[in-house]
Amino acid sequence: MDFQDYGDLFNWNRKIMEDDWNDKQHLTIKAKTKANGNDFATTVKMGDTAKDGAYPLAVEQKLKVKAKEAGGHELEMKFKNSGAISYEYECNALKVS
Repeated sequence: MDFQDYGDLFNWNRKIMEDDWNDKQHLTIKAKTKANGNDFATTVKMGDTAKDGAYPLAVEQKLKVKAKEAGGHELEMKFKNSGAISYEYECNALKVS
């Protein structure tokens, strides 16, 4: 008899709860990509209740970039379809100089 490895079920359940399945979300799609130590994530959420035949839609793009030059840099940016842009930047250049 072979047993199937399901991995970390707690982590899987936590991700489902973070996606707001119970908060009037009809559909949630996430796409994540890693390239050269950088993270790119796109989240699309479609609401459950239709307003005038159109479903509420939310799109968010998240970008996380890390660089090692000059002590290290970290940048995290979020873009939303509402036009909101937020970012957080950390530079460790003064720690190594």
